[in-house]
Amino acid sequence: MKKIKILSILLASSLTLGSGLLPSYSPLMAAEKDQTQTAPVTVTPDPALGAADAQKDLPQRFFQTQSEGGTVSQNISKNNYKIWGNAVNSYIEENEDGSFLRIEQIDSELIVEKYDSDFKKAELVTKVSVPLPIYGGYFTGENARFVVCGESNPEESNEKEVVRIIKYDNDWNELDHLSVYGANTYKPFGSGSLQMTEMNGILYITGCHTMYATDDGVHHQASMNFAVNEENMELITQNTEIGCHGYVSHSFCQRIAQDGTDLYLFDHGDAYPRSAYLQKIDAKLKKVSKILPVFEFDGKMGANETGASIGGVEVVGDNIFTAGNSVEQFGEVYDPSTYQRNIWVSVIDKKMENQTFVWLTDHENLGEWSARTPYLIPAPDGSCYVMWEDVVEIPKNINGYNYNELKQTFTKIAKVKPDGTTDGGIHTIYGRLSDCKPIITSDQKLVWYTTENTSPLFYSLDLNQLSSYEFTGYGNIEKCSVTISAVSYNFYDPSDNKTHIGPEVLSVNYGDLKLTEGVDYNVSYNDNADMGTGYIQITGKGFFKDPSTDAADKILRIPYQIKYPTEPEDTEEPTGTPYQEPSWFVTGTPATTRKPSATKKPGTSSSPAATKKPVTSTAPKKTSYPKRTAKPASSSVPVAPKKLTNISLVNLKGKKMMITWTKQDNVSGYQLQYAMNKKFTLKKKTLSCSKYRSMKLVSGLKKNKTYYVRMRAYVQTDSGNLYGKWSKKVKCKIKK
Repeated sequence: MKKIKILSILLASSLTLGSGLLPSYSPLMAAEKDQTQTAPVTVTPDPALGAADAQKDLPQRFFQTQSEGGTVSQNISKNNYKIWGNAVNSYIEENEDGSFLRIEQIDSELIVEKYDSDFKKAELVTKVSVPLPIYGGYFTGENARFVVCGESNPEESNEKEVVRIIKYDNDWNELDHLSVYGANTYKPFGSGSLQMTEMNGILYITGCHTMYATDDGVHHQASMNFAVNEENMELITQNTEIGCHGYVSHSFCQRIAQDGTDLYLFDHGDAYPRSAYLQKIDAKLKKVSKILPVFEFDGKMGANETGASIGGVEVVGDNIFTAGNSVEQFGEVYDPSTYQRNIWVSVIDKKMENQTFVWLTDHENLGEWSARTPYLIPAPDGSCYVMWEDVVEIPKNINGYNYNELKQTFTKIAKVKPDGTTDGGIHTIYGRLSDCKPIITSDQKLVWYTTENTSPLFYSLDLNQLSSYEFTGYGNIEKCSVTISAVSYNFYDPSDNKTHIGPEVLSVNYGDLKLTEGVDYNVSYNDNADMGTGYIQITGKGFFKDPSTDAADKILRIPYQIKYPTEPEDTEEPTGTPYQEPSWFVTGTPATTRKPSATKKPGTSSSPAATKKPVTSTAPKKTSYPKRTAKPASSSVPVAPKKLTNISLVNLKGKKMMITWTKQDNVSGYQLQYAMNKKFTLKKKTLSCSKYRSMKLVSGLKKNKTYYVRMRAYVQTDSGNLYGKWSKKVKCKIKK
């Protein structure tokens, strides 16, 4: 007859700091040596750790929802790019009834799923086949839905369909489509990121293509733009030739916005021009009236590596917001791939005459942290939310293959006002972004989703209480209670080719919140292949795994002993040295839930290791990563920086101006303004400068014009930036 093994829980459950020894504080629960325990047992944490408050300690659990039944995909961090962009596959829309649509291109199909406002369950709405093999992008208009796809044209035939723009009704019935033939296109959409908008019944598309071969046999890549009448799907304008209206080459990411009258094209160019390039163009895409290199890239013309990416362009009120990331462009020969990136934001008036340029982050060039490609989300009050991932990546090499291992990631949220300052500082949340651009819902929530070979994980943050979601530290697995079954089971572990015996872990709870195995923790068993004492090991994962510590540093280890309830003659006698209780064994009455007893002390009975001292609860622990947004505590009133001195201007070849100054200690950075008149009202631009440098290179200036420059230092405070006085005005005439 098959024998059922019954678990007898030993006395203690606690955190072990990698040593395998149990701590010396009072045991958390006890069982009589000669009795067996048949009911589930809950092991509670050491009260000295404090109460486990899930609402306070685990804020992400209240703005994240893991859905069930959704189509599995992998879109996490897909909005980020280092050299060139990619097609956007993921979208989310709010329905009038408060439900949401997930729209995602997966394997040549648009998957459309509906989720209620709680995001828990997926309901498939439809699957729409993408008719041509290269997917371009998707857009929801006021009265219709649009999908763009295309096909390569290796023969460079003007009779070949290279782009198709398809119109659907809101129920996903195809209404009409427009086919574009030839269009100087060898391959559409490559090395870029198509985007659409609409204005006054016209659909506007900005994307990219590789063109017909030039005389040297090269298929060059450049931007392309279309204007389409939405009602009859007739082509109004096609800009696909070299040097056409709105032309940028190479264009590695394309963004578009409109203000009801004009359009704004925003491209990541690496050659003509080599900059984050903004163009104001008319409604027919026929005339560019204004151009602005928002942020210029150093390096050789046409070199793909610019050390930068662009995130978006948005027209909000009377201003145009653009954002991106970049390494520090030094104006010298360097390898931008080795430098860390920071987030910049530019605010420009619609006349494109005045620009305020600010850096939101200040990561060191050779430091650990780097900022990924940002999103811009317009706010109702004329401001703009900027969202990005801050990451720590560790360079790795396996068999000659170089890659970066992601060690730590946070999502940052800042609300930037029209004057370039932040409203409420920069918030840090424990979460990720994807190529699903966040939306602001009707009830003022920020909503998006990510997938990591999973059904969607939804995020929903109340914009009125962003500070309540602030990351303050990783979860402590020590503070969890664990409920385990008393009946053990056999299982085979291929890692050591042995059959093990261990009790089932029924649940792991942080206060009142039940955690999820595989997401918050993993379960394993140790030293239990033979008769005697084994250990359940609860290892933190995700939010419960601090990346600054080693995996073995924090393991919740629960010891147990296997007993046989049957008569001795029905069991096999164990071989080897008989089991002996450890020195800390204390008997007691088993119970389903036992609170820790602070008055109990470990026993002092004989033990093979009696001369060794157990690890105490005061053992040193590794320091966690500091919160990135934290500022040093100070009881004194912040003092404004002193006025900057020794500002010097030098005109360099190529219509550039080098600005140098004397650095100050204990400042957060510098603000620089330059304009074409003494009052700083003509063509004024405002730039942000790193605290680590005392030089700034400004390019794109006009020859034979005089520029005036002034600077001031600032320090960051809880209420915003505290600026010093402006320096004396210094002027420089651009002669070369």
